[in-house]
Amino acid sequence: FFISKYYPVIVNRNTNFFFFFLVIILFVVVCSVLTRIEERLIYLIPFCIIPISIRAFFDFRLAIFIHFFTIITASFFSSEPHFFILLNILAGYSSLMTFQKIYIQSQLFFAIIRITVVYILVFIAFSVILSGSFSEMDWYKLGLICVGSLLTFLSFPFIYISEKIFSLISDISLLEYGDTNRPLLRQLAEKAPGTFHHSLQVSHLAESLAIELGANSLLVRAGALYHDTMHLL
Repeated sequence: FFISKYYPVIVNRNTNFFFFFLVIILFVVVCSVLTRIEERLIYLIPFCIIPISIRAFFDFRLAIFIHFFTIITASFFSSEPHFFILLNILAGYSSLMTFQKIYIQSQLFFAIIRITVVYILVFIAFSVILSGSFSEMDWYKLGLICVGSLLTFLSFPFIYISEKIFSLISDISLLEYGDTNRPLLRQLAEKAPGTFHHSLQVSHLAESLAIELGANSLLVRAGALYHDTMHLL
C-alpha cells in the first residue's frame, strides 16, 4: 500500500517490486534458518545491507521503509522482539545518516564503524536497563552483533548482483560510467577531441543544474558525457 501510494512507478515496473519482495524474503528466510539452529544467531544477520542497498538505487524514505518492514517481519523469530526492532532500526538509520548514498569503500567503512558503535551502545544500554549490571550482560550475543555489523561489507557485492539480475542502475555504476578513461570516452577523445571537450563542458553544466534542482546529478552527468558518442558505435 505504501509503495503503491507514494511510488506508483515502482508498482508499474514489476522488476523493481520483485526486487523489494525478494530482499525481504531473503532476510526473513535466513532468520528462519539460523534461529532453528540457535536463537541468538539472528543477531549475526547484517540487516544494514538492506537500507544501504536500497538507497543505492532509490531514495532515503523507501530504503528506511523496506528496512523497517523487514525488521518487523523478522522480529517474529526473536524472543526479544522489542529489543531486536530497536537495535536494528537505529543501526539501519545510522547507516544512512551521514552519507546520502554510499559510493566508495571508504564511505562504507565509516558507515560500518558507525553501525558497530550504535549496535554496541544500544545493546549495553538495553542490557543494563534490564539487568541492572554489566556482569549479567550476554557477551556472546554482543559478539554476534559485532560480527554481523562487519558483514555489512557484503553490501557492494549485493548491490552488484542486484544490478545484474534486476537490470537496476546504482550510483556506484554511474560513477564508473562517468570515468573519462573508459574505452568509449577515450575513443571519443582520440577521434573527435573537440566533441569530447564539448561533452565535458555539457556534463559539468548539466551536473551543476541537476544538483540545484535536486535531480540525480550522476545520471545527468553520465548521460551528458555520452550524448555525442552514437556516431562511434
